[in-house]
Amino acid sequence: MGNGMIKSDVGIVAVDKIGYNLARQFSKKGYKVTVCCADINTPDGYDASYDKQIKSIMSSFSKSNVETAFDIESMIVSLASPKKIFLLNRTGIYSEDIYMKIVSCLQPGDTIIDCCDSSFELTEKRGNELRNLGIAYLGVGIAGDEYSALEGMSFFVGGQKADYENVKSLLNAVSSNFHGISCCQYIGEGFAGRFAQMIFGGLEYSILEAISEAVMFLKYVLNFDGEEIHDTLCEWNESELGGYILGVFSDIVSCTDKDTGSYITDVVSDKAGYSRNVSRLSSCASELSVPISVINAAVYTRYLSKMVEKRELASATFDLKRFKTASTKEYDEDRLCECIRRSCYLTIITAVSQSIELLRKAEEKYGWQMNVAEVFFSFYAGTVIQCNLMGRVYDNLTLLDNNELPLFADGDFKTDSEAYLLNLRECAVISIEQGIPLPAIVNAISYIDCYCSGKLPTGILQLVRNYLGYDSYKRNDRKEAVTTDWNAPDGKVTSVADDNSDKKIYL
Repeated sequence: MGNGMIKSDVGIVAVDKIGYNLARQFSKKGYKVTVCCADINTPDGYDASYDKQIKSIMSSFSKSNVETAFDIESMIVSLASPKKIFLLNRTGIYSEDIYMKIVSCLQPGDTIIDCCDSSFELTEKRGNELRNLGIAYLGVGIAGDEYSALEGMSFFVGGQKADYENVKSLLNAVSSNFHGISCCQYIGEGFAGRFAQMIFGGLEYSILEAISEAVMFLKYVLNFDGEEIHDTLCEWNESELGGYILGVFSDIVSCTDKDTGSYITDVVSDKAGYSRNVSRLSSCASELSVPISVINAAVYTRYLSKMVEKRELASATFDLKRFKTASTKEYDEDRLCECIRRSCYLTIITAVSQSIELLRKAEEKYGWQMNVAEVFFSFYAGTVIQCNLMGRVYDNLTLLDNNELPLFADGDFKTDSEAYLLNLRECAVISIEQGIPLPAIVNAISYIDCYCSGKLPTGILQLVRNYLGYDSYKRNDRKEAVTTDWNAPDGKVTSVADDNSDKKIYL
C-alpha cells in the first residue's frame, strides 16, 4: 500500500475487474479509495506475487487516487472513520473467515456495503448480527458489468433506511444516471435489495430467452441465415422492442467463425451458465404463491442446457413426431416474421407482469413499502435490459402503481396485448407442431389463458380433495366453506357448512 497520509474515503474488497473499475469510478468522482485484492477462500487476503494480471491491475492504480492493500487490516487502517467498505464478488460470497476478519477490525458507526451474491438468509443474519454491534450492514443488489462499473451501475439497496441515508451520496456518485435521475434505489429493510436483484436477474433471463427463441424461430421455421436474421433484428431494433440487448443479438448472429467459416451461432455449444441468485427465484416465488412460469421457463431452460450428453442421446433415439418439418411447409415470411416479433414482445410483457406481481407480494409480506415504478426504473435505466419497452413499463407503472390487473391486461399495454395475442398463439402452435423448443413463448400464452379465463380446471380438483378428506371447498352460490357427503345412495349429494375448515389438512 502507498504511504499517503490522507485517509481513504472508502474501501473495496474485490476479486475481479468490477471491483477494480468501481474504484476507478470513485477516484474519477473525487473520492480516495483503498482496494484490497482478496481471495474468497482465505482469511488474510490474496498473494499477488505470482499473479501477473493482478499485479498489473493493481500497479495501474499508482497514477490515480487509489491505494492498494493485500490484507484486510492494512485496508481498514487506511480508511477514514466512520469506515465504509464495499464487498464485491458477483459470482459468490467471501468466506466466513474473511468476513469475520473485516468485522473484527470495525467499530460502531462503520458500514459494510455487501454487493456479493449472498442468500437472503445470510443477508438477514449478517444484518441482525452487525446491528447488535452498532455496525451498519446493507445488502445491495447490483446490475452491471466491469464496463458499466466505470460509468455507473444500478444499485438495489436493502437494510435500515437510516444506514442507507448515511452512504446515499457515496452510492449515487457511482450509480448510473438516466435523464438526470440516479439509478440507486432503496428497496426496503433486511434482504429487500437482494430480492430485487434476484427479480431483475429473472427478468433479464426472460428477455434473453424470448429473443433467443425468436432467433431460433427465424432460423428453423423460416430458414433464415445469419445475414437475414441480422437484417431482421436490425429492423426490430427500430420498433418497440429496440434496445441494447437486441443490438447485441443483431451484432452476433451475422458473425462467422474464422476456423470453420460457419456462423458462430452454428458452432457454439448450447450449454448455458446461470447465477446462483437467479436460481433461488423459483423457491421464493413458490413461498409467496406467485406463478412466474415465463421466468421459470427461462431459468429451467438453462438447467436443461447443462444436460448435454443426456439430451444428445435422447435426440438420437426419440422421435418427436412432428406434424410437418419446417422445410416442407410454406409460410408467408413477412407475416410470420412480424408474428414472432409480436410474440417476443408479448412474452417479455408477460414476464414483466409476473415480476411486478412477485415484487408486490413480497412488499406486502415483508412490509417494504417500495415504489414499484421506481424499482423498475432502476431495473432498466443504465442496465443491459434498457430498451424502449422497459421505458414504457416505467411510464405505465407510474400511472398504475396500485392497480391489481397484470400489466398486459391494463393501461397502455392492453391494446397491444389484445392485438398480438393471436400472433403469440400461432407461434406457440407452430413450435409445438414442429417440435421446436420455445418454452418461454409457450408458457406466456398458457399463463395469459389461465389468468384471463373465467374457469380453470381446478374446480373438480377441489372436489376430489374434499372426497379424499383433505379440504373443504367453496361454491359459487355460498360464502362459507362447505363439505359434501359423497356416499349418498341416490347420487344426489348434499353440501353442508364446514365448521372445521380451518383445521383441514391442505394437500
